[in-house]
Amino acid sequence: MGMTKERNKQMTSTINIRFGVFGNLILIAAAFLLIIFIAFTTPSLAQTPCFLGIAKSANILDGTEFVFELSVNGGPGGEVDFEAGNAIGWTLFESETLEVREIPTEGWTLVSFECDIADPGLIVTEVENGFNFACGPNGGNGEPTVCTWTNFRSPVNAIPTLSEWGMIAMAGSLGIFGFLYAMRRKRIA
Repeated sequence: MGMTKERNKQMTSTINIRFGVFGNLILIAAAFLLIIFIAFTTPSLAQTPCFLGIAKSANILDGTEFVFELSVNGGPGGEVDFEAGNAIGWTLFESETLEVREIPTEGWTLVSFECDIADPGLIVTEVENGFNFACGPNGGNGEPTVCTWTNFRSPVNAIPTLSEWGMIAMAGSLGIFGFLYAMRRKRIA
């Protein structure tokens, strides 16, 4: 019987040690899950990104590719090109910036670029041929802001001109007519 008590005491201490380590693991896992839960449910920690749509409009849809220059967070940018009637989407996260400029296309005139701002968390400032977008420190509200660039095909009006030989012929003709007019006045006088 003395052996059994000692054996039970030994088993109890082993179980306590095992449960203690296992219990610590459970506490660590629970704390980790609590931190994740707080991070994703607290508005200041889990911000909604700002959504942006870039649309292209033109008076003639002839398949012309319009080129846009993009710069993220003030760094070196890239170029995106797409036809009129198409759009691209962009997601900005808290404190990110995006600058979008249209590069002029030969034969086309940029007549307007405007934004329909649906997200007060998105800060929009106008720059030459485009906009600078910044997602505020509190993020956005999930509503997309759509900005549209509108181009018109530059009209090609035929301007009447003379070639180099046409100018020489015209000058010669005017010289001859001037000479004849001067001779005629001399005879009358």
